[in-house]
Amino acid sequence: MASQASGNDFSLVWKKAIKQYEDVTGVAVNISPSAKGVNHLDELLTVLENDQRNFLNFRDKGAKFRKVVSGAMKGVELLSESVSGGVSTVC
Repeated sequence: MASQASGNDFSLVWKKAIKQYEDVTGVAVNISPSAKGVNHLDELLTVLENDQRNFLNFRDKGAKFRKVVSGAMKGVELLSESVSGGVSTVC
């Protein structure tokens, strides 16, 4: 029964902390849907670790995309400079 009470206490403290943060900063906290039903610190830490891992994976995919696009744009830039230089020589 103590475990149930401590879970409820944690949930109440968690919700109160979020509300207090929002009141003090004026910024609404966008809680991960998986963190809304958190009842214990271990659950919260697991949710935070998973969210952080997902974010890092997202950033990694974005970095790969930017690298590919950057490489492609280098070729476009060189072609544009060549055409631009040729046109200015002719005119």
